[in-house]
Amino acid sequence: MSNDDAALDRDHLDAYTDGDKSLQREVLSLFAEQAPRYIASLARALDDDEAWRRTAHRLKGAARAVGARRLADGAAAAEVAPPTDRQDLLRALETEWRRVEDAIRLV
Repeated sequence: MSNDDAALDRDHLDAYTDGDKSLQREVLSLFAEQAPRYIASLARALDDDEAWRRTAHRLKGAARAVGARRLADGAAAAEVAPPTDRQDLLRALETEWRRVEDAIRLV
């Protein structure tokens, strides 16, 4: 699987942490606490434009920081999505989060 298809871009994570495996585990642990909260907040914000955009933006930034590119791309799409697309995007984010969560366990 190429880094483009991987749940986590390990090259990005290595560069972000200067290859420090302990730091990688710490950063990913923090992200693993944050991401489910962001997704839960999105579920509560389906009808709240500002809360939806703000939360999607935060998830996008956090995911990009750790190299969860597909999750970040999904959050970027969610950030600008019309309300009619939000439920489908939320399901896609939940699915991609499970992939990222599985990848984190392997670090």
